[in-house]
Amino acid sequence: MLWGLEHPPYPFKDSPMSSIVSPRSRQSTTAKKPRPIESSDPSFRYQNGSRLHNLNQEDAPYPLSYDREILDLWAIDHALIQKVKHGQLTLRDFKGEIPGRVLDLGTALGDWVIACAGKWPTSTFVGFDMVNIQIPLQYVEPSVANRIQWVNGNFLTSRLPFPDNEFDYVHMQGIGFAIPEPRVRLLFLYYPFSLTEFLHQWHDFLDEVNRVLKPNGTIEILQEDALFPILPKWFTRPLHADRSCALSPPPSGTNTPITSTFATPDDDPHDHALLEHLFNAVFESRFINPKPSSILPVYFSSTFRHVKSPPLLQFPMPPIAPLMPLPGQQLPPPAVSDAITSDPTDPCCFFMPTPPSPTAHDSSSSTTKSSTVLSDFNFSRPPSSLGAPSSRTSVSSIAPTVLQRIPSTTSVHSIAPSSSRQPKHPSLALLSPMAESSIIGGEASVVELFPIPEFEKLEDKVLYMQLYRAAGLVFATKEAMWDELAKLVEKEDALLKLYGWRDEDFPNLQLNRKRFETLYQRYKDDMHVRLSLWHSLTKTGWTFPRREPLTGPELAEEERLRQMILESRRDACAQDFDAPSRTIRLLIGVKG
Repeated sequence: MLWGLEHPPYPFKDSPMSSIVSPRSRQSTTAKKPRPIESSDPSFRYQNGSRLHNLNQEDAPYPLSYDREILDLWAIDHALIQKVKHGQLTLRDFKGEIPGRVLDLGTALGDWVIACAGKWPTSTFVGFDMVNIQIPLQYVEPSVANRIQWVNGNFLTSRLPFPDNEFDYVHMQGIGFAIPEPRVRLLFLYYPFSLTEFLHQWHDFLDEVNRVLKPNGTIEILQEDALFPILPKWFTRPLHADRSCALSPPPSGTNTPITSTFATPDDDPHDHALLEHLFNAVFESRFINPKPSSILPVYFSSTFRHVKSPPLLQFPMPPIAPLMPLPGQQLPPPAVSDAITSDPTDPCCFFMPTPPSPTAHDSSSSTTKSSTVLSDFNFSRPPSSLGAPSSRTSVSSIAPTVLQRIPSTTSVHSIAPSSSRQPKHPSLALLSPMAESSIIGGEASVVELFPIPEFEKLEDKVLYMQLYRAAGLVFATKEAMWDELAKLVEKEDALLKLYGWRDEDFPNLQLNRKRFETLYQRYKDDMHVRLSLWHSLTKTGWTFPRREPLTGPELAEEERLRQMILESRRDACAQDFDAPSRTIRLLIGVKG
């Protein structure tokens, strides 16, 4: 396989799971016994092999699955975000006065709670989640486990099971995909019961969090947007070269399996446009805002005081990784494999097309655009510094990304790249000094955040893992996307006819499921090629995955595919890398 390892191991040495031990190493514990999840567990239902919560959509619109692969990604995500926060588990600097009682809403596995309990030895913790998937405390160090409690419930249908003024600190990450918000308020005329409640869900939820917080208690939320990472046609074209036949069933009398056939309309923006449509429909049908980063500051400022909002974190798409060597070939030396080139035919370097040279008109329009966004960064790629085609440039010699932001004054503030600063890639996400965080309400001195260096660079492997995490959100909605496709099939929607559906195909449930599996698996395979996780893992010390020898025809076919991939890069443009793979909003608030 060109993409190497499909599921990466934990990528960092300082794992938040460091407090987890074998049960044999424990002498005694007061923690709960392990609670295995079985098919008979009433908290879950199983659909086409995926584990989903068993609540109805009105009571719990959360669309993500609880499969092992997805839960592993959530654990990786906590490590990724911790790395962005410069190793800190929270953004607020408590100045040594750590909170005594801590609540983690939407705790999932509970790995953040376990990691935080290991660092705050005098604090007690509650991890709250809708379903029972938390790490059994039997597997946690007794000194940590004895201060942790797991609680399950649904905050959309009942109050939080805690008294008033109970917690000093409340932490939330990714909880926005569980809270509905209707887009058209007038719809409540047709659905007076459910949507009237939905209108107030965000406000009621934050009011409930405010209730359980102690006076001057702190709330911190990290929320990503639901973005569908797009793979441009020039990237997927060679991967689909042998699968270009129509999606309609093969002619009668042929043995071509339906799952190996697929095509997209020529005017589709990319080869996965139908899957992207289904992904967006998942959130729309559940009245979940797919971009909660845009609304959270409003809700937060109406409930809490002294709200502080660091600039929106946007992680750009990483450059194209080198191609995996053929069997028997050795990895190129780091001086080559760590380089970046604009030459599309070079298989040994990172590839990034040369951006067009900015004109005076472009600079002016960019400045005007950035001046309308007060709390977000505007990432713009540097002028062409990648060298002419066929030339290689050391990654460390690439000029850093230009970071533009509006400070409290009316003038535009640009942070010019320093000649002494040597980033590894021109597209890495950057963080601003926390002192420049936007103050939405209250006084700046009330909430002090940990200082972060002005140009905190992320390692390239982290950027690839951010893309992997973003794609994981798509993978986690697989069955929810199938439900949306089933709705289109039931309506015999004209959209599907653009992708090969015929009138006689709509009643065939088995055929429609096979087509969906084709849609989903092709995106997953293409994304694994894009990620090239084998390369990131070799940079962290993992052994290059051994490849079995190929037969003569197999070797010729792989060489042909490699050549097609390199040739297709000639159609790449810098704009294909401009859209962020992931966007995260961070907010800190204090109870008045």
